[in-house]
Amino acid sequence: MSLFHYQEWFDAFFPDCRGITTGVFFDDRSQIIVGTLNGLLGALDPGKDVENRQETASLIEQQLSNPIIQVEVGNFLTNFSGPVIAVLHPKELHFYSLVRDANDMYRFDKIFQHRIKGQPAYNMCIGNYGKSEKPRICVQTINCTLHFFESENHILTRESFHQIHPGPIAYHPVTDSVITTSGGVINAVKFTTMASMPSNKKDYKTMMEWDLNIGDTAVAVEAIVPSEENPVQPSLAVLCRRSLHCLTSSGSIRYTLRLENPAMAMYIQIRNATIHYIFATHVKTLLFYQDTTMIWAAQLNFIPISVTLATFGDGYKAMITLLSDEYRVSVGYLGTEPSFFRMPVTDSRFIDFEARQKELAGYEEEIATNTKNSSSTDPENDEIKVSFEVHMDTQSNAIDTDEPVPSATLKVIAIGSYSVLDIFIDNLLSIVQIGHGPTRDETDPTKNIYMYTMFAEKPIYDHRMSIIALADSRDTAEKRFEIEETNVRRLTVQMRHVEMVLLQKLKSENETPPSHVNILVNYTYRDLLMAFDRMQALEEKVVFSGKRSLRSQLNLFTLLLEMVEIELPFDGRVLDGTFQKLGDRISFLLPSSILTGSTTPEPAEICRMIVNYCERGGKLTEVAIAEEDEEEEGEGEAEGNASEEFLNLKSGTVPVRLEN
Repeated sequence: MSLFHYQEWFDAFFPDCRGITTGVFFDDRSQIIVGTLNGLLGALDPGKDVENRQETASLIEQQLSNPIIQVEVGNFLTNFSGPVIAVLHPKELHFYSLVRDANDMYRFDKIFQHRIKGQPAYNMCIGNYGKSEKPRICVQTINCTLHFFESENHILTRESFHQIHPGPIAYHPVTDSVITTSGGVINAVKFTTMASMPSNKKDYKTMMEWDLNIGDTAVAVEAIVPSEENPVQPSLAVLCRRSLHCLTSSGSIRYTLRLENPAMAMYIQIRNATIHYIFATHVKTLLFYQDTTMIWAAQLNFIPISVTLATFGDGYKAMITLLSDEYRVSVGYLGTEPSFFRMPVTDSRFIDFEARQKELAGYEEEIATNTKNSSSTDPENDEIKVSFEVHMDTQSNAIDTDEPVPSATLKVIAIGSYSVLDIFIDNLLSIVQIGHGPTRDETDPTKNIYMYTMFAEKPIYDHRMSIIALADSRDTAEKRFEIEETNVRRLTVQMRHVEMVLLQKLKSENETPPSHVNILVNYTYRDLLMAFDRMQALEEKVVFSGKRSLRSQLNLFTLLLEMVEIELPFDGRVLDGTFQKLGDRISFLLPSSILTGSTTPEPAEICRMIVNYCERGGKLTEVAIAEEDEEEEGEGEAEGNASEEFLNLKSGTVPVRLEN
């Protein structure tokens, strides 16, 4: 699959634009005709002045009195030789010609109009109904009634064939049949059968040539007609929201393509006896298929609702013309923007190779010396020196006590090079962490001072305590995320223990929960929320750095395979412009390995898909839908031990030296 993107060449904005078509009116190049629900009929010619196409492309814009539902271009009138624009209004069908005068000015001339009786119009379809020489127009109303017009004459009207609501319609010239869709059912009726039967006859089963229930809402219907240059089987392409059904002219299914994303529009081109499809999807992508094999995919920055091809000059053939859901007309192509920068020619000068070799040898010697000096590091530089002081407070700082008790201030001084430092106090009863908001010494930036107030609610006969310092000198987002994730797990278990203590106190009828339990609950809950916030911020950094590393690895992997003449259909850019998981994206880009269901492939399955692709020599096979084979996983993890004790925290691996 090619990795070329959609490059926009021209764009224009028309508010409430819902109808777009192309036709050749002047200078053997295509012009774009647009119609809006506000009644604005416009003509664009980007190939008129390619250099100034954004300023000169608009030929004319004319305001009509009624909303425009659909526009088509063709030779519909017998008394007019050139192409005619058919404009469908809710109650009328108008024909206009695009005229250019001697002063290079353009205008729309109204030629003829038809009144549509009954309900308002819904859409129209062009075809040589009844094997006529001139194209005829079939207009479908909102109650599924069909009106047929030939030039200035209204030739036929037939009511709906038990259809509830209208849908896309098409004409198949091989069987001379009108194809209608409604509620997931496709109906085919020969035009000669409709014309020969009286309008008041209601035997719809006799009129029907065939019908088929496809079980999905049809988005577009188009006939595939063979020619002498492209002898293909006469078929009918029915695009639904999640699939494409290719039917024979008799209503039998040839093949079905399943799409992962909802489809919006379709364009079909027959070339070299193969059928080429362009699908516009709701996730801002264009999918290109050759028969049943996807050969191309392009990302857009808008949702397309209409797609066609047009030629705007000798150097601008088969340009993709799109209409977005934001009423913007876009013309572009598949490719890359070439770089026209050239290196300036420098003056040739004499190079003294001996002097350059001596200079290079000096640089290598300096690099070797610096590398040797940097490798011989002093292990004492990696140590964290921790000293502490204890002072009795002149005025007690004890809180939440009934009687005044003395308090002491613990001063911990940490000196060393580190990025994260946590200090804990173990008094044989509990472990308390300090170190939030240390005071930094201005004279020594590596010196931090931590202050902690200690007091006792009851007499303590053993004043021994341990000071534990955990430090990490590696300033990486991944390491800090691991530390923060461990801290969140510890605080989560601690919160469960605190909640169990609180619940036991609340179950007691006579005893009210003491104040220190409430303080412990609030303190643990606050620390847990702060830890969650820090972990979420670090997770964003880790994901960004991981995506950057993965993108580089995918680019290197693609380059290595290209050296052995195997072209992968993706590289590092597969991570950009999408909300899909990487496994879903890769399985989508390898059509032969698309899995049914919504389960993301496992890493082993992705590796197997890539290996199979490489073993085939880098060739994509036909799209196949693998059978779904999923098994439920085992039961979840067991609940932890519900004890009231806190977790025992252990010191890290960084050596700590205590100084009194």
